[in-house]
Amino acid sequence: MAVNMSIDLKKLKHIVEVDRSQGITMAAQNLLITQSALTRSIADAETELGVQLFQRLPRGVRATDAGRKFIQRARRILGEMDELLEETSEFRELKSGNLKVGFSPGAFQSFFASSLVSFAAEYPGIRMAFFSGSAENQTPKLLSGDIDVIVGSQRQLRRWPELNVNLIRDLYSTIIVRKEHPVLQMENICLTDLIQYPWIQSSSVEPIDSDLLRILNKESDRLIRPHYMCDDFDLVKDIVNNTNAISPVFSPTSNFAHLERNFALLGNIIELPTHSLAIATNKSRPPSYPTEKLIDHIKAELGTLRPS
Repeated sequence: MAVNMSIDLKKLKHIVEVDRSQGITMAAQNLLITQSALTRSIADAETELGVQLFQRLPRGVRATDAGRKFIQRARRILGEMDELLEETSEFRELKSGNLKVGFSPGAFQSFFASSLVSFAAEYPGIRMAFFSGSAENQTPKLLSGDIDVIVGSQRQLRRWPELNVNLIRDLYSTIIVRKEHPVLQMENICLTDLIQYPWIQSSSVEPIDSDLLRILNKESDRLIRPHYMCDDFDLVKDIVNNTNAISPVFSPTSNFAHLERNFALLGNIIELPTHSLAIATNKSRPPSYPTEKLIDHIKAELGTLRPS
């Protein structure tokens, strides 16, 4: 049955209520309109549809065969509309929704752990999925809509003009080795001394984008490549503690005291270029409401800590 587009939701509600009430009088009371207005609305709908929806009886009305088919579909439409409005309300109130967050590089994910956990606790109805990888891998997913937002290194993300990249804060860096590392026996440690040992680098940073590799290769007469590539910082610490590997470490704060208990810090030997935490969204597609709230949440937690 083809429905005339002039049959709006209000008329659908009128038709369904008349059928439910089996009469105009009770239906008008339930709809809080006059009987004459409801009678006119039903008559207009029947005229527009070209079919009789109700058979008038001495007491009340009864749906015709055509009316019953129409009313069955109308109930379904109104039910779906109610669900849509309820879902939209829940979405705006963050009672439901989905968030897909990318991290680039993946090693930076730990900087946002506290923000993500507190966001999940505050909005338990939001389903969240987390992905890590290089900017070359994550950016196409953001542009295609497969993920909603990327958080990570500003220097990597700003290469794509299709992205809105917003700075959160600068990062501090240092170098860690195990406390019994042979290099610590030297009086004046320099970069050429460190080149002799294995290095660790984030697995989601492309070698061509690695500031560390550029610095090491500038001082070496051989090609330096990472010996270990890892985004899990707990695993990085275990490797450093049990081998002669050397690893750069980044942090949103300048306080590395928590590492000094277990590692020797060589922060004054290699000066890495400044990296900054940033959030990237697609310029051509406005961020969803949950995405906006997550960005606000991250800025509220990390953005209050300004670089010194």
